[in-house]
Amino acid sequence: MNSRCALVSKIIPFSCVDGPGSRLALFLQGCNLRCKNCHNPWTMGRCNDCGECVPQCPHQALQIVDGKVAWNAVVCEQCDTCLKMCPQHATPMAQSMSVDEVLSHVRKAVLFIEGITVSGGEATTQLPFVVTLFTAIKNDPQLRHLTCLVDSNGMLSETGWEKLLPVCDGAMLDLKAWGSECHQQLTGRDNQQIKRSICLLAERGKLAELRFAGNPWPGGLFATHRRTGGVYQGSRRCSGTPERVSCPRRVWRGAKLGERHAGRR
Repeated sequence: MNSRCALVSKIIPFSCVDGPGSRLALFLQGCNLRCKNCHNPWTMGRCNDCGECVPQCPHQALQIVDGKVAWNAVVCEQCDTCLKMCPQHATPMAQSMSVDEVLSHVRKAVLFIEGITVSGGEATTQLPFVVTLFTAIKNDPQLRHLTCLVDSNGMLSETGWEKLLPVCDGAMLDLKAWGSECHQQLTGRDNQQIKRSICLLAERGKLAELRFAGNPWPGGLFATHRRTGGVYQGSRRCSGTPERVSCPRRVWRGAKLGERHAGRR
């Protein structure tokens, strides 16, 4: 039995957009970036039990129990009212799950999937859990054929990657902007570690996909795509790395047109 736990935001048993083929997608709660164009903004933070969402739930699926927000999955209608109004960019529906509990979900879907992708939030902020989960899959005769991928922002240190790569088949990375100042404006952090992660993964043949965020700043998409080749072109094994451009439809959270132009680098 493996009791190591992680805070899980959501599990999608069958996904065709979280890596190659049909995959089980596991979304972990919490992220170390604050991207203005985040695809899953409710996975950024962690619920602090402030209780603001409780009276707003139209289906009474939330209540305060012993000072903590409790979610009732039976009556929840998945209307996402709590997600839209949470000041912490979190969800009261996140649940602590052990490796064994996640494996039970994988086993139910194993006949219909080609692998598992751990995403978020940022998967690597709960690195010990991810390493333990992937190790368990690789050691299970009925699951070891599944490919194990992480969907990451690349902020993990080299030491962290060294722990993960032996049991990970690849990482899909985001690069929001090439210029460090532009990246800081978009995400709250610079991108030096992300560039180092790209280099490391390219050298190891573990860069499964490189994604670029479409944004209007000169230091953003086009500068990123134009210059990124210099980061990993020395690795022959990366010559066929899939690239994908993500252009969110909605305006970035809290970013006005004037702010975007003022932030040009």
